[in-house]
Amino acid sequence: IAAGRCQEELSSMSSPKTAAIGVGASLASLAICAGIAYAAGYPPTGNQLANDATLGPVIAYAAAVSMGIQWIAFVPAFVWQTERYYDLVGSITYTSVTLATLIYRLAYSNTDDLVSNVRPIVCSLLVVVWAVRLGSFLVKRVFRAGKDGRFDDVKPYFAAYLAAWTIQGLWVFLTLLPVLVVNTTSRNKAPFVADYVGWAVWLLGFSIEVVSDNQKSAFTALKTGKWIDTGLWSYSRRECARVASVPTPRRVKSNAPAAWRQLKL
Repeated sequence: IAAGRCQEELSSMSSPKTAAIGVGASLASLAICAGIAYAAGYPPTGNQLANDATLGPVIAYAAAVSMGIQWIAFVPAFVWQTERYYDLVGSITYTSVTLATLIYRLAYSNTDDLVSNVRPIVCSLLVVVWAVRLGSFLVKRVFRAGKDGRFDDVKPYFAAYLAAWTIQGLWVFLTLLPVLVVNTTSRNKAPFVADYVGWAVWLLGFSIEVVSDNQKSAFTALKTGKWIDTGLWSYSRRECARVASVPTPRRVKSNAPAAWRQLKL
């Protein structure tokens, strides 16, 4: 919601103000990413699993890779003014960072205790399956549509468009952090009840995502001009879909109750 409103506001701002907000968003994302990476992955030895200070903080490396991939992809995206590969790059980042930390885990963990590696392997595979499925779905959708309208107002501005890519790097790192910790921690544990519950919740959520995406794609192909309210979507309150109609801060002053009603989940 915040990103959508930010993009809408950027379209009505002057170039200097747009640039300032873009730079501020990028710096804030970097600061958050660096702070969390330091707190989560920089123990006294410099490494959580290998107990080798020369290897450095692996989670910090993962954060740097998450950002680095976005910035590399941003260059051709800005030059050619395209956003078609934005979601694909996000999926590639999820997959590459997850697999890299899993390989690190398998290389430095106790190979005699294979049970302790079940959790990292399963969690990593779940991330990869989700990222590949969702990434391929979003790429097909944007190529079918021809573009992603969310970026129309920010693509022309270097700083604002860079901020969109930087925020994606932060988003990948934050949402992936639990798996990164599992893949780098020295606290080896066999799966227990909480793990099985978590994997069951993942399976339920993944199933809902797949079914609802397919239902919405089929409904959109009908070109009814309406918002889907059938299938799994009939159980959704759908307020998030109406974010475009939420008043801007300047309008909220006179219509605050209505704005909050539209924002509720």
